[in-house]
Amino acid sequence: KTNDIKKWHQKLAESPKRKRTSKSNPQSFSNKPQTEDEKRARRNTANRILTVLKAILNKAFQDELVHSDLVWKRIKPFPNVDEPVIRFLTDYEAIRLLNACQGSFRDLVHGGLKTGCRYGELGRLTVANVSLERKNIYVRASKNSKSRHIPLNDEGLELFKKLTVGKIGKDLVFTKDDGTAWGKNHHTRLLITANEIAKIDPIITFHDLRHTYASSLAQGGADLLIISKLLGHADTRITARHYAHLCDRTLANAVNNLLPNFKNTALSDVHLKSIAIY
Repeated sequence: KTNDIKKWHQKLAESPKRKRTSKSNPQSFSNKPQTEDEKRARRNTANRILTVLKAILNKAFQDELVHSDLVWKRIKPFPNVDEPVIRFLTDYEAIRLLNACQGSFRDLVHGGLKTGCRYGELGRLTVANVSLERKNIYVRASKNSKSRHIPLNDEGLELFKKLTVGKIGKDLVFTKDDGTAWGKNHHTRLLITANEIAKIDPIITFHDLRHTYASSLAQGGADLLIISKLLGHADTRITARHYAHLCDRTLANAVNNLLPNFKNTALSDVHLKSIAIY
């Protein structure tokens, strides 16, 4: 029945996200979606599953296994859920956040802002993958991204010079104050505190530093292909979903700033002489 599918679709949107499983990790779930962005993401997931279900049912209808397709045709996907809500820092907010961080955590946050790397990528980065001569770092491929070289600007280069001095190739670039590795969620409480001190509202997550990096590039005029490669995205479709609107603003600025203004502009004598009179 149509009503049954509607209830199922709604329940999918309200259910918590499944966590990845492995031999040592049985099936488990995250908390129920709380924020607007979490709810949007779950509705988006429910829409994708609904699309798969409809495709299966349509095939059954084409093969004459069912007599009508009206039951599922009446089910509409949740509207306006495909666009993610991107949180990124202004330059002023980024400076405030950095000033609110202390010691090795400040270096980690600074590294996130200068490279766009994920928390885990920075935590695994070794000295061998830093080239001060070429002014870049090499990030190895993971489940979520492709391997990539990330160029460093002067500020980023100075940061990595400081963090690699006296270390050998296998050493971690980013470590905690006691020299141990940054593990899962070790940064969470520190970042919450830094948000509070810096009065960042709404608060940001470490992943939002990645959004800040990419958004700065987009607003500075970088095209989506460049941003996609720097972030390690598989293709530009993912990049476009997040940052295309910022590139559109850059295009608008280019049109406003670079096109000549013809309004109320008098022709010069040279121009007048060049006009043929018939």
